[in-house]
Amino acid sequence: FIEIFPGCKTIRHIESWKLGYTKFNLNMTSLCNLMCILQSFQGIWKKFCHFLRGFHIILATLITHSVLVCQFLVCLQAKKNIMGYVDYFLIVWDFIKYARDHDIMVGPGRGSAAGSLVAYTLGITQLDPIRYDLLFERFLNPERVSMPDIDVDFCFERRQEVIEYVRRKYGDDCVVQIVTFGTLAARGVIRDVGRVLDMPYAQVDSIAKMIPQELNITIDKALTMNPELKKAYEEQDEIHYLIDMARRLEGLPRHTSMHAAGVVISQKDVSEYVPLSRASDGSIVTQFTMTTLEELGLLKMDFLGLRTLTVIQNAVQLAKSKNPELDMD
Repeated sequence: FIEIFPGCKTIRHIESWKLGYTKFNLNMTSLCNLMCILQSFQGIWKKFCHFLRGFHIILATLITHSVLVCQFLVCLQAKKNIMGYVDYFLIVWDFIKYARDHDIMVGPGRGSAAGSLVAYTLGITQLDPIRYDLLFERFLNPERVSMPDIDVDFCFERRQEVIEYVRRKYGDDCVVQIVTFGTLAARGVIRDVGRVLDMPYAQVDSIAKMIPQELNITIDKALTMNPELKKAYEEQDEIHYLIDMARRLEGLPRHTSMHAAGVVISQKDVSEYVPLSRASDGSIVTQFTMTTLEELGLLKMDFLGLRTLTVIQNAVQLAKSKNPELDMD
């Protein structure tokens, strides 16, 4: 060491030099660290400037579309605090994603849900509510607290695959379909009562056909609309008795069936909340109707099978055989 540094002739000189060298090293290390910090701050400052520039653009956009922003914030606040939409949105997003990942045709959006900006950003719907000026208030209004409802269209032939996926994910005990009751309509109740009274089929059928084929028609309304029916009611005692008995039974439940789209998803076993029954095909359904389930606070999902989507999907597959780059979106 003394040969290399001839100025250091004694051990004391060597120790003092080593101490100074150590301090120099420490100072240099600190200086390097300081330079690194300054460089990182420089990078952070540049990013902050970029952020301010971007924030200025965002702020200008927000001011321009202030009404839409207010709607979006109200929507988020209501979803978070009032109506509990957060879990609902995630569940819907999940089974829609499954359908698209497995090449099951999904509709672009139906009903009031198409007006939700949150649904559009999540990919639940594919219609931009800003571009098409869709009504936000139809989907969500904090003053009208109601259960969430997003109707989702699926390919008619593969709709059941999506329901089976939901069953596998949340459990068979927590996912059941909803019962619906077929009621005694005007024509049907006359035929049923005539059969019980053992009246001639031709006579009963002629009376039933006097009921106009109109939506939500009732026997009372038919008597005012069809003079021939009213004449038979007033002049023939047998027909009078038939129609009076039919009027008493009109509108009562006649049989049960499965709801075309409704599915209940619950946190626990559904049997802890509502009674269940076995449908004619062996599937488990609730014994309460859709409206009663909503009043009880159970979550109802709508899985609609649409034949039109199946036709569109088949048409797209045929078109892609000639033009593989065809993109329906």
